[in-house]
Amino acid sequence: MSLLENLRKGTDSTATRLLIGAVVAAFVLSVGSNNSDQTSIYASVNGQTITDSDFRRTYSIQARQAGRNLSEDEEKELETKVLTRLIELEALVQEADRLGITVSEEEVARSVVKVPAFAGADGKFDEKTYLRLLKANGTSRAQFEMDERRRLVVQKLMDLAGRSVSVSEAELKAEFLKQETSLDLTFVRLPTTAFLDDVVVSDADRDSFLKDNADKVKARYDESYDRFYNLPKRYQLRSILLRTDLPGTDEAAVQARAEAVRATALGGADFDELAKRWSEDLSASNGGLLGLQAMDQIDPALVAAADAAGAGNVSAVAKTSRGLQILLVEKIEDAKVISLDEARPELAVAMLKEERAPALVDAFAAKLIEGWKAGGAPPTALLEPKRLSADSTGEFTLGAPEIPRLGESPELRQQIEKAPVGYVVPTPLTLKGNVFVVGVGARTEADPAAFEGSRAMIEGRLLYQRREAFIEQWQSDVIAHAKVVRNRP
Repeated sequence: MSLLENLRKGTDSTATRLLIGAVVAAFVLSVGSNNSDQTSIYASVNGQTITDSDFRRTYSIQARQAGRNLSEDEEKELETKVLTRLIELEALVQEADRLGITVSEEEVARSVVKVPAFAGADGKFDEKTYLRLLKANGTSRAQFEMDERRRLVVQKLMDLAGRSVSVSEAELKAEFLKQETSLDLTFVRLPTTAFLDDVVVSDADRDSFLKDNADKVKARYDESYDRFYNLPKRYQLRSILLRTDLPGTDEAAVQARAEAVRATALGGADFDELAKRWSEDLSASNGGLLGLQAMDQIDPALVAAADAAGAGNVSAVAKTSRGLQILLVEKIEDAKVISLDEARPELAVAMLKEERAPALVDAFAAKLIEGWKAGGAPPTALLEPKRLSADSTGEFTLGAPEIPRLGESPELRQQIEKAPVGYVVPTPLTLKGNVFVVGVGARTEADPAAFEGSRAMIEGRLLYQRREAFIEQWQSDVIAHAKVVRNRP
């Protein structure tokens, strides 16, 4: 029976302690026999080098874990990540050494025997399995155990840093109140587009803008060219669809019905009413209206039928994947390009409106806030002419990661933290690129009597969050203050 197999029993007997000592000796001997290639230095941390062999060993493991061949860009990205991680690890190990944190050989041994991958058929540590897996991964026993020691040292370092974090009684109570106090906010969104038509742009303003902003106008034209100015051929159609793609459909009977409906349309019957009666498409309720569509958005069979019929006419019956369709071709617009010169006046007016509309939004928001405060609710008489309405976030707690439908806003949180029902935030807020006016619609206070029952859970969560944040910041500081020299990217 091997030394580590005896150790796997996990006892604290004298025999086990002697075995651990023997394992320690084996570790020391194997570490001493490790001959790494020191000729290529990838980086140094406070004078301690990271060699080619250090890098390649870690890189190969990470690359294998990807489970596929990496592209050239992915390889470069992984190389950078691996080297950065090795630099960070070395800086942390050195910090542990500076603070006198050590890991005994016994701790390394106990950690090794707990690795599930090294277990034999009986579920306990098996030295043969251990050595076989190390060999398969291109890692020596000495190197693996050295890496494990460094991992444990850093883990101790992190634990030490985390233990310096605590939570006061006042902080626990404040967190309890955040988690148990719920609100429902009422809000009105004020999109800039709702105010564009109110902006008056004179011809003189337009011409002056064009003179002073020629480059900006051209840039907007280029940016919007494909969407607004390079117009494809377009069709405005109404359709009557008779489905043939349903199981059990008699296509010949559908064809006959389609021809009869078409004949009725050609005879002067109202196409809208025919569509409402006969069409099996969602557009039927709207008289079969499909709207103005670009040629590449329409089934090619319908394009051919519309072109053959011509504007103002009823098409022949066209067959598509969904069934048989009859079209009323209301309009056909040929493809065209609107030149920059043609677009410039319209662009100038649009850009001036966009520039001036926010001032109207602010003025409207001020009236809305004033009316809301006076009446206790958003004034519909002010909102309806703009086709605006009040909405609600729904119930959420002060401790929620973000405010539903509004997103995260430290400014808004500060305003509503202790605000009573009926409170209106005194200034409009810009959230997610839109302007909002917000008020407190409902509020349910936390029950102080429930604090003791929640204390343990809240304390555990707060400690975990703060320790994680503190450790991350502290670790970043350690790495930032290390003297690092990179010889590779």
